[in-house]
Amino acid sequence: AEEVVAECGLSAGREVTASFKAEAGAAYIIVPYTGRPGDEAAFVLRTFSSSPIEVEQLPSPLSLVLGGQWVGLLAGGPRAAPTFGSNPQYMISAPQRTQVVISCARLDIKYAVLKPAHSPEQAVGLYLATPERGPDGLAGRRSALASDMDVVATAGFTSMEEAVLLTTLEPDTPYVLVPALASAGVEAPFEVRVMSGVPVELVPLPELKTVVLQGAWVRENAGGCDLNPTWRKNPRYLLCLSAGARTRITLTRAAKVSASTVMGPNGRASPGKPVTVTTSVDDMVGFYILKAADGSGAIRGDLRKSVLAETTFVTTGEAGAEYDLQGGTPYVIIPCTYAPGRVGRYSLGLSAPCDFDLLELH
Repeated sequence: AEEVVAECGLSAGREVTASFKAEAGAAYIIVPYTGRPGDEAAFVLRTFSSSPIEVEQLPSPLSLVLGGQWVGLLAGGPRAAPTFGSNPQYMISAPQRTQVVISCARLDIKYAVLKPAHSPEQAVGLYLATPERGPDGLAGRRSALASDMDVVATAGFTSMEEAVLLTTLEPDTPYVLVPALASAGVEAPFEVRVMSGVPVELVPLPELKTVVLQGAWVRENAGGCDLNPTWRKNPRYLLCLSAGARTRITLTRAAKVSASTVMGPNGRASPGKPVTVTTSVDDMVGFYILKAADGSGAIRGDLRKSVLAETTFVTTGEAGAEYDLQGGTPYVIIPCTYAPGRVGRYSLGLSAPCDFDLLELH
């Protein structure tokens, strides 16, 4: 690496030496180390030079350690998986600009006597992202990372044992840290470690199952809102929760995207979430929630009489709301544009603190 001025390799002897030419006025860091983590021993560091030099010990970096596990609905998988938002997530921030080292280690492999053969599907990774804003405007969990602008940094997905991320945190700026495996549904315990030169806050966020499904309005199913006779042609999704829960549903249309710039908590401009801006009232998006007659998602009679809730149609391209839904009750979600015939792709996301099934009806 370009940062290394001199290095002496590991030795079985009692002493190692290294020499280099020190520039006047320059500062250098000397790092003595052993061949294995956890090896403890006393040592003496001696320096010799032809001119006066100053040597002082630096304070040890601050370290935070939190344990977690990918298990059940929390085994969300990588960014491309529809269940990515189910992964354990942490809010991380620092009071001043600082460089941090973040690692995520799989404990079942790190401490295994016999290491399993490498499998790319079992690799460990880390995402550092901007928070997602909820309906209350507060920063929170990421349901997805649809845009590269949502990602601050990423690391790993090459080793089954550990992923290490070196990045810089801006002062008083919240970030979301997401440890993940390369495949959804893989279960394993893990440990997140954060090392820095200043105090860092690392807070686990509430556990939620999140599913984001991709869809599209095409000529055959772009039926518009319920004011149009073609409304029943719209795509439909069947939802069933395992228990009653407060449920967040978000419909996002992929249309003309422009990167917004928002002011962070520190008063500095920083990249914001891409905002989808529609060009007409006809392109507004919204969705309806209907109560199905049975587990097949069938709606008997007039669809309008089965509507339990509906969102306001919005021009921002993203409609979202929270609802108290019952467990074991089949619901049908109908996403649509305001006017019929408005084609384009969209994503339908749902988050709840319990298990649920969400699938598209055909």
